[in-house]
Amino acid sequence: MTVEWKFNPLGNTDASNNDDEYFNESEMNRSKDLAREGIQNIFDAKKDNSSSAQVRLFLSGSERAIPESLANEYFKNFREHLTACPDSVRFAPNALEQRCEYLVLEDFGTTGLTGDEAKRFEEPGSGNHFYGFFRSNGKTAKSGGKQGSWGVGKAVFNLVSQVGSVFGLTTREVVNSKSSITYESLLMGRATLNTHQINSDNFEPYGYYAEYESNFPMPVRDIVAIEKFKTDWNIVRAENQVGTSVVVPYCHDLSTEQLLFSTIYEPCGLLVGGLLEVDFDLPGERVVVNSASIRDVVAQRSNDDQWRELREMVALLEWHKNNRNLDNSVVILPEVVGRPDWNTYIDQIPDQQKVDVANIFAEHGKVLLRIPVKVLPSSQELQSGSFDILLDRTEDQRANVRPEFFRDWLRITGPGRKMGESSIGVRVFVLSEGDVLAKLLRAAEGPAHTQWSESSKYFPGRYQHGGLWLRFVKSAPRKLVDIARGQNSERDFNAFPFFPDLDTDDAQRRGRVALGNENGPVTPPLPSPLLPLNEKQPEIQQVRGGFTVQLPADTGNQLLNILVAYDNGTSNPFRSWEQADFRIENLDIKVVSGKIIHKEENKIKVRSTDAEKFKLTVKGFDQKRDICVRVEAEDHAR
Repeated sequence: MTVEWKFNPLGNTDASNNDDEYFNESEMNRSKDLAREGIQNIFDAKKDNSSSAQVRLFLSGSERAIPESLANEYFKNFREHLTACPDSVRFAPNALEQRCEYLVLEDFGTTGLTGDEAKRFEEPGSGNHFYGFFRSNGKTAKSGGKQGSWGVGKAVFNLVSQVGSVFGLTTREVVNSKSSITYESLLMGRATLNTHQINSDNFEPYGYYAEYESNFPMPVRDIVAIEKFKTDWNIVRAENQVGTSVVVPYCHDLSTEQLLFSTIYEPCGLLVGGLLEVDFDLPGERVVVNSASIRDVVAQRSNDDQWRELREMVALLEWHKNNRNLDNSVVILPEVVGRPDWNTYIDQIPDQQKVDVANIFAEHGKVLLRIPVKVLPSSQELQSGSFDILLDRTEDQRANVRPEFFRDWLRITGPGRKMGESSIGVRVFVLSEGDVLAKLLRAAEGPAHTQWSESSKYFPGRYQHGGLWLRFVKSAPRKLVDIARGQNSERDFNAFPFFPDLDTDDAQRRGRVALGNENGPVTPPLPSPLLPLNEKQPEIQQVRGGFTVQLPADTGNQLLNILVAYDNGTSNPFRSWEQADFRIENLDIKVVSGKIIHKEENKIKVRSTDAEKFKLTVKGFDQKRDICVRVEAEDHAR
């Protein structure tokens, strides 16, 4: 049977959107996209949760590029479709006339692309990963609670290729009627171009390198053809090694250094946690990175900012890994049962324990806290869990540092993926692993796993107080930094980033009390301002291009005055706002269960009509700049 590229006529494919939409707003470069999306999905395909996944990353460079004549054997009937997309900045039609530089990403210790390869349509969340990788467009095949499974994230491979194409070879186990195991290998290619026209025929963007049965693409099974493909594209997978090999052809502009950095930086938690090993075969360099070697590998790289940040992150993750099970290294705070709420939880922490935390942090510059929890999944019994919060004093005490959140060693936050609020001079890691709380957080992640949101598809209704648990975990850094610094009183948690440069006396006059020990008071090097607020404060969360404001549970309706400005490094950026920055009335403002009273310059006045459901969303800010937001409740609405 002939193997060839074909593109479907318009209207004959399972497509919800062009894949470009899922990455065209990404602030990460292509190496970071590759590392995050590729590794994330490989990690999910592990055979079991306790094992480590192995990854081989091969980059040909120019020296190991495939000759033009050999590469063209795999692109018959393809050129006319590529040249019919002249307006796309993603494609280079003349690439097919050059030697083919390419990337190979292979995983081992995984399940391969499981599922029925002949299915023409599947519902999102079906668990058919073969379908999710090759056939669906703009949909995820993962079922609820999975990290990722070659759904939306696979689009990054097509975006990296100058011809919008990717090949996938998967080997998987087959259990026969006698319960013995054999292996099967399936090869297929897919392209994501643009909707295009050849002569008078219109075609979908999506094409397939496959055998065709009644004009339907089916994977290649021929052993001879598969072995030739493995040889031509430098694939090392043996016929009984289960997993998936992805080949990205014509990726000529990938930086070796950036690819190495990103593939360590993005999954650094998985590498330190022993859940991932990456074998790099790059032009001029061969290195294996795992839990035993990662510290030495990053120590040998350059001393620029990105590698320096990675070294600090690895050191802190290793410290947590080595100390999390030592009784004398962990301060266990009171258990949270029922409705999680920081306003009441702070009062449950004994004063002496607060003093102890502050003293440890003052003496060592580091403290590891653990909060036990009891969470109630729907239709189940109450289950126990916990999460850790690691606080570390930064060398630069004026550094404005965002917290990092990890779930099962998977890094959720990162560049362009912010949660929580900054702290001055303190790096905070929040880590949840392997229990009911980790499952709750996993259910709150979207396909890209960059945020915990109660509006995530698989989250609503799965846990009692689910939304409050998310807010509780995400708010932990700002609350516990205060305790570590020796503050008893609430400060303004409704402005972010926090502002430095208040002198200690002024901070104390505003209500901050410094806890003490036998050597005198424990005073943070750079206190933050304390502003009078209601006991139950509005919740601010950052979203892409803006922020949201919600009211805590059990509060009445309120009239809120909101002030916004770009962070300019001064103690009061609101005074420095200029019309050239933005005008709030020109931004995208949406309110649920509330009414905008006034919006002008950098101010919004809004009244809630249903505190439980109230949500204000403001978007349209410059995504390259941090914003500061202050919210004050004027009175209870009448």
